[in-house]
Amino acid sequence: MEDYHVLALGSDMPDCLRQDVYHRLQERFGERLLLWGVQEADRLEYVYAFPQLSNPVENRAFSDELIAFIESYPADTSCDLTSDPMPAVEVFGP
Repeated sequence: MEDYHVLALGSDMPDCLRQDVYHRLQERFGERLLLWGVQEADRLEYVYAFPQLSNPVENRAFSDELIAFIESYPADTSCDLTSDPMPAVEVFGP
């Protein structure tokens, strides 16, 4: 059984960011990427789960790269949400 990282991005994050993160992870992990939604009281959380890399140094470098990508993402980025959309999420919660 693999160990997984879990990343949650709120629905208040830009749609393009959530889509770009999904495509980045999908490209790297393929079918091993898991995606679902959790309904919180005030917003929907998009949850991504992806396997840890076997090499701890590569694992840390990838995590740091992903965090830097998210933190530096311009809020006003525009993208085409229809040509290659992120799949719909199954939502769990109240």
